[in-house]
Amino acid sequence: MSYLSRLLSRTGQIRRIKYWQAYNFGTVLVSLSIIFQSCSFGNVNTGSISIANFDSGILTEQGGSYTQHSDGESRVSYFLQRGDRHSKAGRCLKIAYDHAATGACEFRVNLYNEDDRPDARRGVDTSPYPLLSFWIKGESGGEDATIELADRGLLNNDASRPGGVVSDYIEGPITTEWQEVIIPYENFGLPTTYAGRVIFNFDQQGTGIIYIDDIKFKQTAEGIRSAAKTPESTDHVSGSGSSAKSKKTPKSYNGDLIPIWNFDEGLVTDQNGYYNHFAAGGSEATLHLLRNTGRGPGGRSLKVKYNKVDSGYCGLWLHLFDDEDDEREVTHIDVSKHATLSFWVKGQSGGEEFMIQMADPIWLDKEDSKPGGLVSRFLKGPITTEWQEVVVPYEYFKLYNYNASCLVFNFTEEGHGTVFIDDINFKRNVKTAVPVSDTPPRVAGDSRPLVRAMWVWKVDPLLSLENYRAEFFEFCQKMKVNEIFLQIPYKFINDLTVDVECEIMKPAELRAFIKEARNRGIKSHALDGYPEFVLTDHHPRVLAQVRALVDFNNNGSQAERFYGIHLDNEPYQLLGFNGPAGHSILRQFFDLNQKIMDLLKARASDLVYGIDIPFWFDEAKDHDGNLKHVLSYNGKTQDAARHLIDIVDNIGIMDYRNFAGGADGMVKHGQDEVRYANKVGKKVYLGVETFKYDPTDISFIYVSQGRNGNSQDDSENPFSMSSTVDSFHVRSIDTPRSSLIGLAHSQNLRDRLDVNSSLGKLFAVFGAHRYDTQTDLGDVESAARDVIRGDGRFDGFSPFLLERSGGELLAAGFDTTENMLSKITFAGKTKSEMEEVLEEVADAFWDIENFLGFAIHYYETYKALPD
Repeated sequence: MSYLSRLLSRTGQIRRIKYWQAYNFGTVLVSLSIIFQSCSFGNVNTGSISIANFDSGILTEQGGSYTQHSDGESRVSYFLQRGDRHSKAGRCLKIAYDHAATGACEFRVNLYNEDDRPDARRGVDTSPYPLLSFWIKGESGGEDATIELADRGLLNNDASRPGGVVSDYIEGPITTEWQEVIIPYENFGLPTTYAGRVIFNFDQQGTGIIYIDDIKFKQTAEGIRSAAKTPESTDHVSGSGSSAKSKKTPKSYNGDLIPIWNFDEGLVTDQNGYYNHFAAGGSEATLHLLRNTGRGPGGRSLKVKYNKVDSGYCGLWLHLFDDEDDEREVTHIDVSKHATLSFWVKGQSGGEEFMIQMADPIWLDKEDSKPGGLVSRFLKGPITTEWQEVVVPYEYFKLYNYNASCLVFNFTEEGHGTVFIDDINFKRNVKTAVPVSDTPPRVAGDSRPLVRAMWVWKVDPLLSLENYRAEFFEFCQKMKVNEIFLQIPYKFINDLTVDVECEIMKPAELRAFIKEARNRGIKSHALDGYPEFVLTDHHPRVLAQVRALVDFNNNGSQAERFYGIHLDNEPYQLLGFNGPAGHSILRQFFDLNQKIMDLLKARASDLVYGIDIPFWFDEAKDHDGNLKHVLSYNGKTQDAARHLIDIVDNIGIMDYRNFAGGADGMVKHGQDEVRYANKVGKKVYLGVETFKYDPTDISFIYVSQGRNGNSQDDSENPFSMSSTVDSFHVRSIDTPRSSLIGLAHSQNLRDRLDVNSSLGKLFAVFGAHRYDTQTDLGDVESAARDVIRGDGRFDGFSPFLLERSGGELLAAGFDTTENMLSKITFAGKTKSEMEEVLEEVADAFWDIENFLGFAIHYYETYKALPD
C-alpha cells in the first residue's frame, strides 16, 4: 500500500482506501500501425496522423526508432510478429517485459527523424489531433502499463509525463482481444503540443507480454472513454458535521506566487485544505504549530518530530484544495504558470532529511503521490539549523497534469530528528522573494491564565491518609492543577423507589479536604457517573445526589463547599445507543440534565453544573453520510452536543487525541463545541486522556440487519438499556449489513461457559431467528470480517458457532481482541510532550473567552507519566 494510502486510512477518513497491487503480468502483444493519412480539415472524422502500424519496417512513419530502455534487474524485449488486429498478413509489435524490484522497464517509440540533429528534432505537431490512439491486447489478460509522452522540450532531458495506465481508458483490464485505447493529449500535461516520444512504462513489478498495433494521433473519436481517475473523484478528509471550518479567502502576495500556507493562521492551508501526520510500523511523526518559531519575528512554523524505523514509515501531508467542498465541485490549484514549489526548512540539529512528494488529482484518487527528490538534492547540501529555501521544479514529480492536489513530506531515511517548515508557495519566477510573516510575536501576558482540572476517582486515601494527601497536593502544585473533579463517597437509601435518598459519606473529612484544597487555590467539583443514570427510571437517584450535595454545601462554611457538580454519565456505553433506541436514550439524557438545572435553580444553589461528552456527538455519521446524533428537543433540531451545551453551565469535551493539529487533532475535533459554547455563554474544558487499558478479549455475535435506525424502537428491551450483561461490559458496532453485539471478557470472569451463556441470552433477543442457515452466516461473517480488519481497534477474527445439545443454533459470531488506539491517550508519552500539545491547543483557542482550559483524566495515570 502507498504511503498516502496508509496515512489517509488512519484519520477518521471517511472512504475505503483503494490501492494498486503489484500485478504478475502475462504477455501483451502491441501492434503499432503508423500511417500518414491525408487529412481533410472539413471532415474531422477522418483526420489522423499515423505513427506506426509495424507493417513497413523498423522505423516509425516519422523515421523514428522504437527501442527498449531497461536497467538493473529489469528487462524488456520486442520483435515484429505476423498477424495484426486486421489480418494474419499484417504485423504488430510483441513486447515481453520483466520488471524486477529494481531498474527501469520501458518501451519507447520516437516520433522524430533519427537523422536530424538533436536541436532540430521537432516531433509531431498534435495541435489539430488532440487524441493519442493505439490498439492493444495481452497474451494472458490483466497486464497493464503506464503511457507517457515527451514533447520536444523534454526530449533533451530524457524526461516524460504520464497520462495514465492503459486500464484507465478501456472498459476493464487488458484482455486477450484487441481493444482501442484513446487518451486526450491534454492528460499528459505537456508544455507544448509537439510530441516527440511515446513510452510504455511497465512500472508495476511483474512479468508479461503485450501486443501493440496502429499508433496514431486522431482529431475525433466516438465514445471516447475519459480516464477513470478524474480530478473530481478525489479522496479528502470530511469536515465537522455540525459546522464547517472557517473559510479562508485565498491570498496572493503578487502575481509571481501562489501561497499555500505560512502556518500563521488557523488549522487549514490557504486553499482551506487540511493537513495531518501519518505513521505505521513502529515509526512516528508528530506535528506542532507553535508561535514565535517561523521565519518572521512572531510567526508560526510547522514543527515536525519524526522517528523512522527500518520497517515503518512516517511523514505528513497537506491538501491543496478545499476539504469542505463536495467531491464533484473540488477545485485544484492550476500551477502550469507557477511550476516551481518553494518552501523553507531548518533542522533542530542539522543533517535531517526527507523526501518531497506531490499528487495531482489522478494520483490522489489512487491514494498515492510521486517523489520529486530528497531535500538535500535541492539545497545542494544538508539541512542546517538556519532557514534555507527549497525550490523544486514541478516537472520533477512527473505527474499527469498541472493541478496540484497534495504535498507530502516523507521521512524515508532511518533515524529521528526535528525539522521546521515554513512559507510554502508555488512560484512563477524562482528568483521571487518570499516575504516573512508580519504576525507580531506573542509576549508574556498575551495569554490569560487557563484552568487545569483533573479527575480524581479514588477519594478514600485522600480523606484518610495524610502522606497520600500531601503528595497529591504537591503534584497539583507542580502541574498547576487548580480544579479537581472529586468522586463523592455516597450511598442510596430506599434505592430504586420514588422515595430514594442519598447520603454523603464521611462529611467531616470531605469538608476538611475541600477546605485545604481551596486554601491551596484548588476548586472542587463533586464527581460521579454511571451510564444507566441517564435513563428516566434512574433519574430519581441522580436528583437525590444533587439534593444531598446542595444540603452538604448549605451545612458547611464557604471554604468547605463544593464549587460545582460534574457528572460523567456516558450514555453511549448502553447497548441500545447505537441502535434504534439511540435517540430515546439521548432525550432521556437531556431530560436528566434539564431536571438538575431546574433543581439547582429552585434551591437557589450557587453550584455550577457540568458534564462530560465525547467530541464526536456533533461529528458521527451513519452509513448514508448523515449525522447520527441530530434530533429535536425543546423546539430545536440540532446535534446532541449543542443541545447539551444549551442546557448545562459548562461542558467537558472528551477531546481524546494526543496531538493538537491536523485533520484528526484536538483543535479540529474541539473547535465547533468551543465556538458554539462561547456564542451561547457557556464554559468549556477540553479533556485529555492519560489512561490506557490492557488488550481485552471480545466475543461478538451477529444480530439483525437494520438495527441502527430501521427497526422498531427497542428501548423497552432490558438489554438495550444496559451497559453490562451478567457483569460483562457490552460492545456494539453497526455495519451496512448487520449489527455486531459483543461482550468484553472480564479479567476476573474468564470462564468461557459464562461468556457463552450470556451471548446466548443476547442472541435469543436480538438475532436467533435471523440467521438459521450456514449460507446466511457465511455472508454476514464475510462482511463482519471486513469491518473488523478495517478497524484499528481490533486484532484477530476467530469465528464460532454456539449450538444446543440437539444441534440447534444458539448463537453465531467471532472472537477478537480490542486494543486502545495509541492516538487516544498520552499514556506512553512524557509530561513534557503532553505540555507541548496543550500549549499548541491553548494557542489555537487563547482568544475565545469561554474556553476555560483543560481537564486531565485522571490523577494516578497522569502522575505516572514520566517527566
